[in-house]
Amino acid sequence: MKPETTAGTGDQYAPGKESGLTTMSTGNTLAEIGERLRTQDNRITELPMFCVQEKGHVGQWITIMVAFTEEGCKEYLRQDGHNHRGARIYVESFRRCPEMIAIRKYLMELPKP
Repeated sequence: MKPETTAGTGDQYAPGKESGLTTMSTGNTLAEIGERLRTQDNRITELPMFCVQEKGHVGQWITIMVAFTEEGCKEYLRQDGHNHRGARIYVESFRRCPEMIAIRKYLMELPKP
């Protein structure tokens, strides 16, 4: 099952199953993160932040990790998904968070790797 991230919904990640997750074999330089920010699908969300969430004991979704890119969440799940059964990738927004907006803008303005 390939995780799909949309505002308001998210597919669950099942460790051990084909998930479509890939390793960031080229690394995580700031320029590479900036390139992913410029080219990724933002799921119709302005200033997106991609979150890994899992259901808590009362059935509410709890954010356990946040990344600038969907690929960052996929990499997290590749490395640690076995500890988070039923996790999903969910998109929220950095709206009204000037620090994160400034960092995101800086990364996007870096030259292509």
